[in-house]
Amino acid sequence: MTKSMVDCTLRIFKEWRKQNKYEETEQNVMEMEMKKEFYRLTADIIATTAFGSSYAEGNEIFRAHVELRNCCVTSATKVFIPGKQYLPTPLNLRIWKLDRKVKNMIRRIIDTRLKSKNYGDDLLGIMLNAAISEDPEKKLSIDEIIEECKNFFISGHGTTSILLTWTTMLLSLHQDWQEKHREESLRLYGPIIQMSRVATQDMKVGHVEIPKGTSIIFPLLKMHSDRAVWGDDADKFNPLRIMSICAC
Repeated sequence: MTKSMVDCTLRIFKEWRKQNKYEETEQNVMEMEMKKEFYRLTADIIATTAFGSSYAEGNEIFRAHVELRNCCVTSATKVFIPGKQYLPTPLNLRIWKLDRKVKNMIRRIIDTRLKSKNYGDDLLGIMLNAAISEDPEKKLSIDEIIEECKNFFISGHGTTSILLTWTTMLLSLHQDWQEKHREESLRLYGPIIQMSRVATQDMKVGHVEIPKGTSIIFPLLKMHSDRAVWGDDADKFNPLRIMSICAC
């Protein structure tokens, strides 16, 4: 599901660029609340990967589930009175109503896919294929699938967005590490694999004589994966190598 996640990320990058009303200059600056933006991004990714073929409904489920979670948190922070969770208080009624709404929306998507026989290749599709498995250890009931979907929505949202927020803050404060990460990423996944030039005059590079008119090819991909230069782990992402090379 990596491609779907990357597509969601590129989509929010595009939105950020549209929000930037400043002219493109070297000192181009814009302000945004990253926690809020990462909450949007993770919500988009979860809705896409969980209900890719039913994205709009997935977003609707997500919004209802977030409201349900907030109501549950409010309930949990109140003074606990044994048995109160079973009383028809306004808050409990809201929680019960939202829980039914989320379950019914997920069940509606499930029923549609079961009727069409097209389960899809998203998270829900994977679980529906497990539901019809003949292996009793892998088989899932519809109620289990609904609960798994609910759990996937909540467990991956806040935790991931908070992680992204703090990561961004730390990389912003320690821009030397940001540069190391960027350099190592470009080494592994450069935008071009090679480039060529033609010598416009006779020249000498090191001990090599290069006559005028000679075509010179720089095999960047080969150079950036040369174990003699980068070590035996040349194919691994390791920003620390940039630091050790600079020290040498």
